[in-house]
This record gives sequence, C-alpha cells and structure tokens, in this order.
Amino acid sequence: MFILNARFFQLLLILGLFLSFTPGVFAQTSGSTPLDAKLSVEQMKMKGVRSLTLGDWTTQIDALPYSQLVLLKTPGNDDEEPVVFDRHTMRQNGLEIAIASKWTRDELELKVYVQALSCVMYGAICNPVGAKVPGPVTNVRDLVINGTAYRLQGNDGVFPISDTVVAALRNATGEIEMRPVGQGAGTPYRIGAGTVDSFRNIYQQEVSIKQDLTLPAAVVNLEALDIEELVGKAVPSVVLIMTPKGSGTGFLISDDGYVVTNRHVVTNFKTPEVRFFDETIKTGRVVYRSSSKDFALLKVEIKKGAYPALAVCNLDKVTIGSEIVVIGNPGSFGTTQQKNLTNTVTRGIVSGIRSAENQTFLQTDAAINPGNSGGPMLNKYGEVLAIATWKIGTQGVQGLNFGGMIGEALSDAGVQVQATPTATLNACGNELSPPQKPLTPAMVTAPLQNTPIGPPTRLLQKSEGTKSSQH
Repeated sequence: MFILNARFFQLLLILGLFLSFTPGVFAQTSGSTPLDAKLSVEQMKMKGVRSLTLGDWTTQIDALPYSQLVLLKTPGNDDEEPVVFDRHTMRQNGLEIAIASKWTRDELELKVYVQALSCVMYGAICNPVGAKVPGPVTNVRDLVINGTAYRLQGNDGVFPISDTVVAALRNATGEIEMRPVGQGAGTPYRIGAGTVDSFRNIYQQEVSIKQDLTLPAAVVNLEALDIEELVGKAVPSVVLIMTPKGSGTGFLISDDGYVVTNRHVVTNFKTPEVRFFDETIKTGRVVYRSSSKDFALLKVEIKKGAYPALAVCNLDKVTIGSEIVVIGNPGSFGTTQQKNLTNTVTRGIVSGIRSAENQTFLQTDAAINPGNSGGPMLNKYGEVLAIATWKIGTQGVQGLNFGGMIGEALSDAGVQVQATPTATLNACGNELSPPQKPLTPAMVTAPLQNTPIGPPTRLLQKSEGTKSSQH
C-alpha cells in the first residue's frame, strides 16, 4: 500500500503546475439546444430551463448536468444564477484526470481531480481505483475564441471573466480552446460547440437601468486630514457585503443608504446582506449592475443620517504621487459569525492612471488583499478617488493594485453630484468648508494620463475551511 501511494503521488508531481503530459484521451459531454432570445431568469424558467439546488458543486462532479444551461440556487438563498458546467476527462501515465469547470456571468471556476488507475492485460483495460485527489491548477491561461486568444488570470482556480471576454463568448461559434500558460502548464483542450451554445445564454448583454439619482456635493476641508482623523471619519461609512457565494467591501455614498461596490462582489445576487461598522446587518437591494464596468449600486433601507456618507471625487482628478488610503475587509468570509480583519487600513501613493476593459483605473502600491474588492480608495482629504477592484497576482510581482475611478462609475450608473451654485469647489467638485481660502498648490491636480494595461485579476480567493470566496 505504501508503494502504491508513493507511486501515486510521484505521478502527481510529474503533472507539474498543471497536467504536464502528452495529449491524452478526452471525453466531452454534448450540449443542449440554445435558447434563441436574450432572457431573464424568470423567462428562462418559462422556457423550461432547469433549476438546480447545490451546496458545494465541487463535491458532486460525477452528478452535474454538464454542458446545459441551469439556474443554480444555493441552499438558504432565493436568488438563482444562470450557470453552465463543463467537464473533460483524460488518462495518462496511470492516472485519470477530470477537469471540471463552472461558468457564470462574472467568473470561471476550475477544479482538477486525479485518480489512480488499475490496469490489466498489459494496460488494455484500466479502471479508476481509490478516491479522487484534488490536483493543481495554473492561474494563467488563454481562452481561444473564434481564433483570438484572451488571457485569463486568477487565484486558486477562480478566473474573473472580463467584459471583453464576455463579448467574445456572446459571439462564439463552434468549439473554443483552453490553453494553460507557463512552462510545464499542460495540454490545451477544447470545449465543445454544445457547451459554447449554452454559454451564449449566460453572456447575453445585460440590461442596466440607469438611476435617476442626484447626490449633494460633500463639504470638505481645505487642509489635508492626518491619517488618524481620515480613518476615523471614513470607517463608519464602510460596510461588509455578504452573499451565499462570498464577501467583499462597499461604502455609503449617501446618508439614506446608497452603497457602492464591485459587480463581481454581488455577482448575480439581488439581495446581499450588508453589515455596518456597528455590526448592524441589513438586507440590501441591487439597484444597478453595470454591463460594461465592474461596478454595482445597492440600496439599503436605513434611517437617514444613521451612518455618514463618504465624499466622492466626482471629477476623477488625481495627482500622481499623492498619498492614498484603502479601507476594506480582507479575511472576512461572508458569515455573521466571522468578522476578522474587517475595516483594515493600508496606505500608499497613486502610482498611475491606466485604462483597461472600457474602464479607467487608479494604480497604487497600497496593499489590497482578497476581501478588499469594492472598498474605498481615499485621498488625503477623505474623498473617494476609486473603488478597489483588482491586482496583478503574477509570482514575483508586488505593489500593482488597481481601483476603478469613482466618477466614471457613477456616471455609468446615471448618478450625478450637484454642488451649491455659489459654493467654492475643490479639484474634485466638492464644496470647501468655511473659512474659504485660495487653493494651494497641493490642491492643483494633474490631468488624467491613461496608459493601457492587460486584463485584470480581480480579488478572488477561496477561503480555507469554508466554501465562501473573498472579493
């Protein structure tokens, strides 16, 4: 038995980072007939799309409805999410390897399972023996759609799906190819046309209804705040957003309950839970989910003025090299019991302004970790410059963290910020508190200078010991 186990794990090592072997035998399930129209969840049900309730899908890979569009429901949650499961199996070097994937609007989740084979008749007949063992997954891969390769970068087998990739999948024809990237990364494999047909019903263009919302411009100090004062004022406005899938951060932009976060934090859920700094928990309602940017807007029913709102830099003005503070909830696992590391504060500088995926991003060296997604990135006056969104997670690369510009996101949602006509405004469009003084050089900002960057790695990580993910 010891020799068998040693051999088994030796073969696992041969796989390298991910399935480093010569091409094997692939088994692929056939797909379902695609729906013809762009449909809501309710319309999908009327068309006969199957509803499926699952806890942890990775424990049931032998019983999933592969290549079919299904409406997935998590126990204890009424929201249903359109998903497609896909699986490939291959045999090589005395092992059977199963690659299972779950595709949603915002992300791809990959799992690899390895099982030893017992072979007879000189290897002509082989049957799996023993338990399936999780295998390694590389976090960089290319998805080839209609002959064009799109780079996916992820964490722990979870890959955010950018809007560029969504547009390509929406128009995909025939098979698509998945290519692991890196030395010894493994063999490319194809995803069949039937599965691709099912994808199109997930990736149809979302309809985002702009909000008819006007916010008053904030009143801010001319002088910069010290770090203790800035954090003390900002923390009561920062919230933890929890869904059955995981958790992330958000923040109030109005004192009557409008909360900003990332789209990938709320994903397809309509009513996430929102926990405030005093541990009050309310049910939020997603009122806007952008179809082109990683941005969502929630409404939480609270007493007006119960919690303060953060000032926003509506004009998207920044100074390269200026200080920045990031507040978020890394390590919070999306339950009402676990609250570790909430309202964590990091600081750094504005490193640059970049453009990617139809969105403008602020780059900073301030540490951003899983769970920070959707949190505020503040200047020294306490104004939100950007929404923490993603970081580059390549090995050996540090300090490359990004946030979507808040003014651009609010404009996308149809939210306006309006100042008093007679007020003196600062560079962000907020009103200066009296006594009003002439603007100092520190208040003068540099124009935005956009530099294109590669596709994002959003802040996704599977938590150890739970099935929730942190965003």
